Amino acid sequence: MQLVAIVSDEDGCGATRATSMDEAEKGKLKTLLNYWVEHNRQHAQEFREWAEQAKSFGQAEVHDDMMRAVQQMNRTNEFLLSALERLKEE
Repeated sequence: MQLVAIVSDEDGCGATRATSMDEAEKGKLKTLLNYWVEHNRQHAQEFREWAEQAKSFGQAEVHDDMMRAVQQMNRTNEFLLSALERLKEE
């Protein structure tokens, strides 16, 4: 994986240079991505449970907002899993 870093030179102008992600960093990122996906899944489950509670209290709009949050959490996980797959391809 190649990362681009922006660094300032003496006159304050930005310059770019390519740096490589070493295997340790890559491994850490894979671990973090897996952790974040699982963490999000757990939160999404809690949101669903509490959304149902809100609905049982007559708070249909609260339920609907919370379920939209669950959908967004699931969408976030799709991006995180895509990133993980890209790391595995290298």
